Amino acid sequence: MDISKNFKYTKEVLILVGYLLFFCLAFILCYLFFIFTYLKNPAPSINTFATSLPATTPIPHVSSAFQLEGTRIFEDDFSSDKYNWTNNNSEFREDVSDGRLLLESKLQNYYAIARCGLCPYMKEPYYLQADFSTTTVIDSSFGVVFNFNRNDNSFFLFLINTESKKYYIYHQVAYNWSLRASGESGQIAPFPAINNLGVYAGSDIAEFYINGKFVDSITESKYPFQFGYFSFYVDNYDFKLVVDNLVLTK
Repeated sequence: MDISKNFKYTKEVLILVGYLLFFCLAFILCYLFFIFTYLKNPAPSINTFATSLPATTPIPHVSSAFQLEGTRIFEDDFSSDKYNWTNNNSEFREDVSDGRLLLESKLQNYYAIARCGLCPYMKEPYYLQADFSTTTVIDSSFGVVFNFNRNDNSFFLFLINTESKKYYIYHQVAYNWSLRASGESGQIAPFPAINNLGVYAGSDIAEFYINGKFVDSITESKYPFQFGYFSFYVDNYDFKLVVDNLVLTK
């Protein structure tokens, strides 16, 4: 008997058995992984009806028709300074001339707010709109102040930047600023175009419009939006803001 030959066959059989055991063990481990991973935590079912629904967008309170036909409660074409926009202030400058209101800050990195001596204090929901432009290309923001409390200098603020085509909605209380909403909008036209900004101020909601199109809204229960003064704002000193055709409707 050839012992070396038998030993060779035995070695090959042992190697084959080892491979078989390895593959069996791998199969068992993969099966157990599947059981504990997918059957223990099954994927959530999909509501095909819900996923097939179109995206929803809020319906604004102010339509384009209302902007033109609403009952006017205040307006100013700045043909004169009859509402006393011009004030002597060391930090900013206002001037009503040639049928426009010009506003600028005198201090670098310091904002300016237009002061209106005879504009009304608002007490009921209203829609405000005005035309805005600048005297030069700028990468700064400007816009509308509303819910303005002169006693503590608190207000909400709707700003646009015509270079970045972005808008911002801030709330300022005791010089503490909070950003309530922001985004980009193709409705914002670049220099030298005129942009019409609109704000609907209701009891618990404020809605924002650029060139007649609704862009965003915020809600607030502590500060009813319709109360307070309104005004205009620039966020830096390196440009003049031009405001015209101010209209408030209800």
